[in-house]
Amino acid sequence: AEIALTELHAGGKFNQNSYKVSGGLHGVGVSCVNALSKMLRLTIRRDGKVHAMEFSRGFVQNRLVEEVNGVPVSPMKVIG
Repeated sequence: AEIALTELHAGGKFNQNSYKVSGGLHGVGVSCVNALSKMLRLTIRRDGKVHAMEFSRGFVQNRLVEEVNGVPVSPMKVIG
């Protein structure tokens, strides 16, 4: 999710039929809106959990970095 919100042209790639119902995922659009926004909150509901990530001017805010098996990871905050 973070890549789609911070990198140009990183949005979903769909065939003609699925793009119509994808909710208008535009790789350039959402990353540009994020870069210009004072605050943007991303909420993802998946597998019965609610995850959230906040951005300001295109950068993740309050990132928590953990180390798992020697690899730094930054999981999305679970808020529900």
